Amino acid sequence: MSVILQWSQSGRGCWFLLCLFSLLYLLVYRPVESRSRGLDAPILARQQKLESLREMERSPGRLRLRRIQEDLLAMEETAAHSPLLDRIGIDPEFEAPMADGFQLAVYDQERVSRIDALTDLARKRGIGIAEAVTEGFPDFDIDNHEPRRLWARLALAFHLIRTGIEADIDSFENLIEVQGPAELPSLPERTSETKDEPLRRCLLELELSTGSAALLRFLHMLPLTSEEIRETFGKEEFPPNKPALFVERILIRKNSPEKPSQVNAWIRIVGFYPSLSG
Repeated sequence: MSVILQWSQSGRGCWFLLCLFSLLYLLVYRPVESRSRGLDAPILARQQKLESLREMERSPGRLRLRRIQEDLLAMEETAAHSPLLDRIGIDPEFEAPMADGFQLAVYDQERVSRIDALTDLARKRGIGIAEAVTEGFPDFDIDNHEPRRLWARLALAFHLIRTGIEADIDSFENLIEVQGPAELPSLPERTSETKDEPLRRCLLELELSTGSAALLRFLHMLPLTSEEIRETFGKEEFPPNKPALFVERILIRKNSPEKPSQVNAWIRIVGFYPSLSG
């Protein structure tokens, strides 16, 4: 009898996971795929321009050098205003101090202020934030040779937890910044006055416990900007300038057979920030 009961529970678990991943596909993967195709459109247009220029070079007769130069300038201008850069850009409130010399006292004050704001909001909404989460917010380390980058990582951690609160996550259990290779190839310059600067990535591992509906809502919100969250979920008070965050890995487990809709999740989230020189 116990064997049959265990098999039945296991069957319910499989169906639950199947339904969960089906919802992930419909509510998260498909919308993100559609937005990805939209972001590819300007890149494909520039590629077609390059192909047309190559055809002109191969064709006999006189080359229209003035037209080629105009096309190249137009392509650079389009790249400088790429929607991708707008989506992953750091909140200006955090980005501005990155351009100045790092001041530990100023950073510590802002870090404590942001953590207090999140914990107060979570308390009002009945959401738990473990001490391991607040301790996981980027902090100064004497071995850190790029302390200014703490501002960018603080911005990503803040918007990650803030998004989880808006998604009604039940409790945040742990937050860890994963160390590893961070620098990415350089992207087109933003303006003619700035130099090409490679992006760096920040990896954050978040452990949480919540209902499956809240988890799906959280995963849906992560790659969205503040404006898109307001439009999609009606969150009019959602703070501005949230960058798009991306899921690299995720592990989901049922909380217990008695609570099939409650899950524990381990999520590795990727965010990006500029690698300023100097």
